[in-house]
Amino acid sequence: MNFLFGRSDEKINEKKDGPIYYHYTSGSAAHSISRDGRIRSGRDGVLLTTMAPEHHFRQEILYNNYGGNVPANLRNRADYCVRVLPSKMKDKKLHKIQYDSRRLIYVYDDDIRVSRCDVFDKPKCTKHEATNTGSLQQSSSTSAPKPVRSSVATNAESEVEASPTKSRPINEIRVQLRCDLNLSQCQANEYQDESVTIFAFDWVEEGLKLIGNILDDETLVNVADSKKYYMKKIDFDLKDLQIVSRNESSNTSGLIDFRNYSGISHELIYSLKDLNRQTVIIGKDLVTNPGRYPQTESQSESVYICDLIGLQFQQKYNTGRLVLVGEDLPRGVLDDFIYTRVVQQEKPTIDNVRSDCSGRFIECSGVYFDSTAYVKFVAHDVLLAGIALNQSATEPLNFKFLKYGTGFYAGPFRHLLDRFIGQGVAEGLENLLKNLPENHRIRGIELPYFDRNAAIDVACSQHNLELRYGKEDALKSTLAECITATTNSADSHSMTGNKMGFGSVDGAIAENLSGKAIKFSPIINGLMQKRFV
Repeated sequence: MNFLFGRSDEKINEKKDGPIYYHYTSGSAAHSISRDGRIRSGRDGVLLTTMAPEHHFRQEILYNNYGGNVPANLRNRADYCVRVLPSKMKDKKLHKIQYDSRRLIYVYDDDIRVSRCDVFDKPKCTKHEATNTGSLQQSSSTSAPKPVRSSVATNAESEVEASPTKSRPINEIRVQLRCDLNLSQCQANEYQDESVTIFAFDWVEEGLKLIGNILDDETLVNVADSKKYYMKKIDFDLKDLQIVSRNESSNTSGLIDFRNYSGISHELIYSLKDLNRQTVIIGKDLVTNPGRYPQTESQSESVYICDLIGLQFQQKYNTGRLVLVGEDLPRGVLDDFIYTRVVQQEKPTIDNVRSDCSGRFIECSGVYFDSTAYVKFVAHDVLLAGIALNQSATEPLNFKFLKYGTGFYAGPFRHLLDRFIGQGVAEGLENLLKNLPENHRIRGIELPYFDRNAAIDVACSQHNLELRYGKEDALKSTLAECITATTNSADSHSMTGNKMGFGSVDGAIAENLSGKAIKFSPIINGLMQKRFV
């Protein structure tokens, strides 16, 4: 890890303040604690110990907190520590857990406020290592007795299922291929296409570096249980981001399979998916049949696909939480970073919401929907998709922007997405048409299933673009002498096409392409490019 939040050698008067407690955790959680100014209590409280970081090795601390045979996914939970003074706690909420006499474990039944200087990288242990080695070997062979109180989950870090124990690396990410794919297709020339490109705005590169700082030096990536390679944090790029965030064979529920991430905190997993949602993949293919169901008559027309992931609201931790405000919403390590880059203002707090009288925040399902932020996220997507398509194409384009994310991905917020998505598209098109060069490729705008919007009408009229509403299929050619360039309603957890079939727009588009969108897989298509704009 490259960053320090505070110093471990600051002088504390222990006689005056009482014993000093420490909360040990991972780098990603430490980042969140430093940013929020508090250790958030988990289901069973905040795990504390009086074992000072400079007097104990990491393995001793892990044994103290979790017992012998520490699972691989918990081995980074002593990389950072948070100093907690007794003055920050109420005595009645602090409990000692009765394990054997060698283990010093306390639990605090509430959040604990801390200062930035109290969060720091665990310093090197100053005692002789030989002493530590003998005691650890003895401790590891002894099973931990049953505690008086229930086991403790640290802060807000829910535990993921452990992989088989490994000494290196600590982190492992399992990647599943789309249900109809296999690794032998990596050798097929028909799926190697260097024109397929991942696009993102420049600021996403900074987000990649922030994630790289949190990851271990090397993370084992296990593809389909047969291909393994090490992903180095120093080289973590857009292609890696696609692979490790969209790593399920299919997903329609929004539930993350946390078993695919060993040694990676939930907060970091959320942020992998949040940041990847700020990218698009552009590629060209041939349409075989337009429509949601197979047609009896085939056709062969070129089409550009813009694989675009919509905000998802099915689960509280899905990407849609970035435009929600609530007291109990899960947080990722990049929430504020992404919000400020897209919305161009700080993410509001619950107090900001309660004092707002503008109508910006709409209460729904126990949280507040930030309508301004949602409009900005949609506008951001329109701008990125339009710029990426214009840079990829060599022909005149009819840009179709689908009403993405407003179906089952919308969860209980569907009516609000329907209400505000048009405003986001209008703002995005205005920004796009101001930023495109004079000789740009876009000749028409098509918005299937959208309600007519006056601002969109004006923007297209001012730039001499043909505008079409309607209910035509995404892949159907509707503007003469122009190639269709359509967005796709992509998924945060699985690659283009998702579970395939004709039960979703994502699946139907892939099924109706001659290449079945296989070359949109960064694992199969080894020639896939990446570009910041």
